[in-house]
Amino acid sequence: MKMNKDNLVHICLRYIAIVVLPVAVTLTAAWVWNKTFNPQEKVETEMQVLSLDQQQVITILPGAKITRQDIPPTLPNPTVSTTLPEPTTVPTPEPTLAPQLMARISHYNPRLLGVNCHPDNVLNGECTSWLSDGAGSWAHWSFYENWGLACPKTYSLGTKFAISHFPSSSPDGYWTCVDRGTLISVLPDSIRLDLLTPNMPYVHQGDIVKDKWSPSGSYVVKVEIVHTP
Repeated sequence: MKMNKDNLVHICLRYIAIVVLPVAVTLTAAWVWNKTFNPQEKVETEMQVLSLDQQQVITILPGAKITRQDIPPTLPNPTVSTTLPEPTTVPTPEPTLAPQLMARISHYNPRLLGVNCHPDNVLNGECTSWLSDGAGSWAHWSFYENWGLACPKTYSLGTKFAISHFPSSSPDGYWTCVDRGTLISVLPDSIRLDLLTPNMPYVHQGDIVKDKWSPSGSYVVKVEIVHTP
């Protein structure tokens, strides 16, 4: 049976489609793969390289295949300063001392009336005076007994005094100015403080002065102003 020309062409095309074309595609894909993802090249000249641990020298002979790979750039190591900053010196503020002065101590008892209670405040034989702490609060004089006092007008009502060796009955031990008096004034060497207490003040080891301002004698003590309203 003779093979005509059309049959021969058909067989050749079929052979190319079945054999040649798949082989060509496979080889091309392998070549592209190697070039793109696994590039290799033959060594033409003998070369020496260090092992990863840098403990050995490896010789690569001509004809061997090698793969090259670029090393991605890395950031430089951060620079660590070994110089410590100069310490900042914060100045320590000097403590504020409470104002100190000398005071002549006397006392008054409104129960005794007379000079101890203003006549306008006497009702049915009792002193009805109301006194203020300077903060807008008023109370019967007995409320301030043993921790209130009369001070000169130089000091505002509500001013607190700490009297040496003679604390008041208040929780903080201070005396609070809640009253005035005609004889309660500032003297050349001291101020006069009249304590609202029924008992004559006794100051242990206190100094006593007698002069025209204190003819009967008065204790003279150190006083600190611990609060001013």
